[in-house]
Order: sequence, then C-alpha cells, then structure tokens
Amino acid sequence: MKKKIISVFLLLVFSTQVIPIAQIGRMLYQNLLTEELPHSTTSAPASNSFIEELHKAYCHDEQVANVRLYTLIITHHLHESEKISTQYVAEVQTPPPNC
Repeated sequence: MKKKIISVFLLLVFSTQVIPIAQIGRMLYQNLLTEELPHSTTSAPASNSFIEELHKAYCHDEQVANVRLYTLIITHHLHESEKISTQYVAEVQTPPPNC
C-alpha cells in the first residue's frame, strides 16, 4: 500500500512538470508566438550611439592578448597536472623477506 501511495504521489509530481510543455505546444499550434514586424518605411532606424560607444571602449588587441595569456596559463597547469611523479611506487626497492 505504501509503494502505491508513493507511486501515485510521484506520478502527480511528474505530471505537473509536463503541463507547461502542453501549453507551449498549444501556443505554437495556434501561432500565438508569431512576430509581427512593421512594414512602414516612414520610421527612421534607431540610432547606433550605444553600439558606437561600445566599439570605442573595445580594444581587440587587448582581448587577443588576454585570451593568449589565459590559454598559456591553462595549458601550463594542464601539463603540470599530467606529469608522472619521479618516484613511482612500484619502482621503490624493498629488501627481500627474511627466510
């Protein structure tokens, strides 16, 4: 009886997670998410002042230098972590047992 109650509870929990998928499917089927673009040519395009300011502050050479530096640091640490220790445990000499 206990397993049946737990299975019904889990079935209800998992079925509530499927509800948004059904709603999204219904919205897509009814074409409610179509984007309408204005077709008038009388409106002027938006100013690109933000984009221009962004390009003034962006330095491509500095970005490339940072990427190269980070790549060098990461590869150095990866190679350091892959090194095999100089004293491998299997190579340690042990004296023979006393007979």
